[in-house]
Amino acid sequence: MSEEVILPEEATVPLPPPDREKEIAMMAAINVDRWREEREKVAHALEQAIIATQVKDVAIATLEETLAVERKRFDELYRTHMEVIQDNADLQAILASTQAHHENEAARLARFEFSRLRSKRRNGNKRNGPSGPPPDTIRSEGEMAVASAVLSDDQPSAA
Repeated sequence: MSEEVILPEEATVPLPPPDREKEIAMMAAINVDRWREEREKVAHALEQAIIATQVKDVAIATLEETLAVERKRFDELYRTHMEVIQDNADLQAILASTQAHHENEAARLARFEFSRLRSKRRNGNKRNGPSGPPPDTIRSEGEMAVASAVLSDDQPSAA
């Protein structure tokens, strides 16, 4: 046993003959695995897209509600603004009417006083006493009714 066996350094092992069906089955299995992974990736991406769409829908609904509230608030403010403008116009009309009424009454009172003074001057020669208008404390009931009507902004009553 002293002989040593020398093995060849390179040995060529003959390959078994290729099995065409086995290769096709292996390729099909690899392709099925790839398609499953790709399908799972696409399904996951679809789920993510659905979730993102739902989040966007909720955000849009929230913004639409906020917009509706702001539109309602704006409409209310605009309506109130228009009411204030109308009230202001009404008050200006009332003020103008009241001012015209008081100016008219003041003019009537001035004419009345002037005619009274003029008639006293005409009749002053016949009358004995101090010349000039009588003091304001002496008034007839008719004059008092006219004066109180002017002050109360009513029509003078016939006294």
